Amino acid sequence: MEDVKILRNGDETPNNEFEFADDISFIFNKVTGLQEKDGKVYPKMSMRVVSSKRDTVFHEPDLLGQNLKDGTDLNPLQLTARLVPAFSIKDSPYDYLLWRLRMPMEKASLNTIY
Repeated sequence: MEDVKILRNGDETPNNEFEFADDISFIFNKVTGLQEKDGKVYPKMSMRVVSSKRDTVFHEPDLLGQNLKDGTDLNPLQLTARLVPAFSIKDSPYDYLLWRLRMPMEKASLNTIY
């Protein structure tokens, strides 16, 4: 997967620094390498947000949930994860937050850290 974009409040951003109430989207374009069954793929994606103190601030093991339980034949496939921080990072007890997106692939897993 070569085409990953980060949007901050709808605009593409080259960095990974965000503020309170920013609408953050991670867009994965042209997702390939997923195991295919009967002409469909069954993507899974999880997200974990961890503080500098290694506290889990947010964890969702299945972002796609019921939306793709029957698989998809879309090609090329695009997956999107969104997050809106509910606290100010500047005023929080956390030095930084780490976003980790995970997608199981056919022969491995894609782990992306922001």
